[in-house]
Amino acid sequence: VVTESQIAWSAITGLGFFYGYMLIRFAILGKTGYRAKITVLTLMAILIVIAIDFLVGYRGWSVNYALPSAIILVDVGIIICMIVNRRNWQSYMMWQIFMILCSFVPIILYLTGIIYVPYLALAALGTSVFLFLGTLIIGDRRARVELKRRFHIR
Repeated sequence: VVTESQIAWSAITGLGFFYGYMLIRFAILGKTGYRAKITVLTLMAILIVIAIDFLVGYRGWSVNYALPSAIILVDVGIIICMIVNRRNWQSYMMWQIFMILCSFVPIILYLTGIIYVPYLALAALGTSVFLFLGTLIIGDRRARVELKRRFHIR
């Protein structure tokens, strides 16, 4: 306020403090599972980054780069969780399907003209689809049985 800046720096730091509070409140003190924590906190981080982009004079870096990068980061997190929890890897298939649906968001934003750099959006979609197909191919029968069980297919 004193420097008469065109950028609302206090709002940006406030968003950072809000995310820190939500991180402590939801991730550390929350009672939900780790998958929900990862997903909700990542979506919240994306929304905060988009808000910061608007506060500094929207240039589109949040939807062009941060949104697809976050999707790829969650996909890498799924791979790490599957490696750590090898005995129950098929339980991550629904999360992978959710990430495929999430990775269509940058593609839709590109088709509507909001995103003007399609490479990272296509990489996010490719990563999600590749991860799911890899799990389906490598998992073979156990993966098919899990999908049939989840979607009640005979």
